Amino acid sequence: MGKINVSIIVRDHFSTLRDYRSGKLSAGDLFLFFGLPLALGLLAWWENFSFDTDILNGMLAAFSIFAGLLLNLLVLVCTFAGNPRFIGSDAATVTRRRTILEVHENLSFSILVSIALVVVALTGLCEIKYTGAKASHPLVSITLAILLGNFILTLLMILKRIHILLSTEFERPSLKKSA
Repeated sequence: MGKINVSIIVRDHFSTLRDYRSGKLSAGDLFLFFGLPLALGLLAWWENFSFDTDILNGMLAAFSIFAGLLLNLLVLVCTFAGNPRFIGSDAATVTRRRTILEVHENLSFSILVSIALVVVALTGLCEIKYTGAKASHPLVSITLAILLGNFILTLLMILKRIHILLSTEFERPSLKKSA
């Protein structure tokens, strides 16, 4: 079981949801990344929202592709981390290393959520096919809504961190063009 235990990925992702001034987990971040998707799931339950086979097939395809693309991005981030620019003990280098590590942790978590979305969508499709239902079970719909909300928010956080990381890299003197 140790080889497939992904709890470290979840733990590491949670550790990125900190207020760096205090070093403590940020209640606002926890609410945003987990409370808001949970509220979305509760809304789906309240409204009796369900997914039909076309939407589930689309999710299955989209998140299979997302998992593959995110794995490629994870490899790219790992090669980026091996760059000599990330070696040193000055404050800027330490911050860059911490940011790239957090991007790695968030990407790993996003891949995990993508896999979960694929499994839940596949479960919903199997349930529809074998029971003859017209749409997904409420539990499948709620789970998909929660996972979708979390995935989108985490992807936005990754995008922002990569943007900041690359923006600061382009501002470094050795990358600026001389006039």
